[in-house]
Amino acid sequence: METLTKTIRMSGASDDTVIIDGAFEHQHSIRSECYPIRSMMDFIIGDETCGLRVRFEYAPAWLEDDVWIATVATVRENTKCPWPVRLFVNRYATSVEIDCPISTPIRRIG
Repeated sequence: METLTKTIRMSGASDDTVIIDGAFEHQHSIRSECYPIRSMMDFIIGDETCGLRVRFEYAPAWLEDDVWIATVATVRENTKCPWPVRLFVNRYATSVEIDCPISTPIRRIG
């Protein structure tokens, strides 16, 4: 069992970018193809046996303001995820931090 961990930090920025820090050797910005509004980006952290699905959505119709929201769920109904997850809310974006094993993959889906 792997004991070394890393912290993946994910946060919406501007109106078309999700910044991911800690998933790679350096910080990455991933732009949505749904620019400029109602942008949505989905990611899987881990895999089908142990992992999370993280969705970032910009300016959903049910909100009055143009802000980023984050939704965190298990990958599947019976998928376990023993990793600590933290959510932070600032002026216009929700950030997600996940402490996971160093070898944990992250990929964009959809």
